[in-house]
Amino acid sequence: MAQSKILLDTSAYLHLAVPFHPLIGEERGLFKYTFYLTDKHENEFRESNLLSINPKFFWFKEEKYIVNRKRILTLSKQQVKEADLLFKEIVKALPYLGLEELSPYDIWYLVYAKVLKTKFVTDDSKLRDLADAQDVTNFDTLELLKHLLKEVVISPNEIKAAKKYWTDVQNFPLGKSFSAKYNRLFKKI
Repeated sequence: MAQSKILLDTSAYLHLAVPFHPLIGEERGLFKYTFYLTDKHENEFRESNLLSINPKFFWFKEEKYIVNRKRILTLSKQQVKEADLLFKEIVKALPYLGLEELSPYDIWYLVYAKVLKTKFVTDDSKLRDLADAQDVTNFDTLELLKHLLKEVVISPNEIKAAKKYWTDVQNFPLGKSFSAKYNRLFKKI
């Protein structure tokens, strides 16, 4: 059985990398769910002040995470051409869609997911709307965890541990909508 590839955007990676390490390139479960980044991620990471100045992400420069992030999705020459065209079309359409605030990296991640016909994980609601418009199957982080729990790829204890990491260790600003959705999706945990 082939892998069921799932592409993560930066935010999803930052939420999942520590609680589910090794995260990237590891097959999980009967359907071989496998998480990936793209070759564009490292460029975004290098350019991001968030990662270089925020002590929450001290782990990011640890060797085991650097090595794990090297397992990326790549495109064939034909897919590169298709991706370049799609990227340009989407960028051109952003002002008409009221989505100018999406970064070029956000667009690239979506384009990779579309070209590679993979699932896509992002917590950015506008990027999810664009993914829906592009017919790209997408999840937010909590929906992904619910799906993986249902498929018996992760356990309830792993979900509890991830939430504890997000709230107690990383102190991610998860907001009321996150808490409400967590409670709705995982009320029995």
